[in-house]
Amino acid sequence: MKFSRVAATLDLKVSQHDLEKHLPASPFVVGEELAEKAIEYEEKNKLGYYPAVDFLKQQGAIDEDLSNAVENIAWLVSNLIREEITRRLRPAFSQVKFDNIQLHALKMPAVRPFRKNARHDLAAHYTPDHAHVSLTLTSIKKYDDPTTSERMTKNLIHRWLNDHVDALEITSVSVIED
Repeated sequence: MKFSRVAATLDLKVSQHDLEKHLPASPFVVGEELAEKAIEYEEKNKLGYYPAVDFLKQQGAIDEDLSNAVENIAWLVSNLIREEITRRLRPAFSQVKFDNIQLHALKMPAVRPFRKNARHDLAAHYTPDHAHVSLTLTSIKKYDDPTTSERMTKNLIHRWLNDHVDALEITSVSVIED
């Protein structure tokens, strides 16, 4: 049996150069402001954790301008990721299909209050430039066994994408059997 379809999960950070070309404000400034609002909310309500952006919006802890900035940057970053991955991986794969793109900034932070460097880590978490991406890739070349297919897919992703993003981690690759 030949294997050619692979599910891949990546964590990547969009190039600061690409963001600066498209954004009037730094995503890091937005991340710092979100972190400040989350810290204020946690201290006021004694949660013991920092909430996700959607929760902060629902509670009125962030104003409409900050909320709009996060949404606009998230939209742009998602599109930049989709465009960059498609452009870079299309020569190596016959099909690149996006299953999901989720910005880390919109997820629940793993940072906890009273942790050393919590403010810095929280600002980094809330900075909307880092995403978790799930893909289905169809290889141009067919491999006889799943291990080879997975290894070659990782190598191709790394080779074609790594130099075009600020950070890349391939968190999983697995063959999809038909």
